Amino acid sequence: MRWATHGSKCRKNCHPFAENGVYFAHNGVLPIQSVNDMTDSEIFFRGQVYPLVTQYGYDSKVTEAMMMAAAGSSKFAMMYKGKVKLYGDYTKLNGVYYSNLRWL
Repeated sequence: MRWATHGSKCRKNCHPFAENGVYFAHNGVLPIQSVNDMTDSEIFFRGQVYPLVTQYGYDSKVTEAMMMAAAGSSKFAMMYKGKVKLYGDYTKLNGVYYSNLRWL
């Protein structure tokens, strides 16, 4: 399911976005202008998140600090080599993490 705020409602705009084993999903709206029908999430991942991961590493303090600062009211989920990281205010119910309980 996709609630589109940037980019069209199509399969290529659905999460997660992936590059070389790094997976990224986002719930929220980022102040990014859509380009070539890309979502704000994909633009953020390809332009900021993935370059940081490749330059500093998935577990680096630089990557962690940027992700926490950028999250704001958004929620980010990333995975690399089976290690999942969540940024933002998630709720855990019965062992499952939710970024939004509005639709339950």
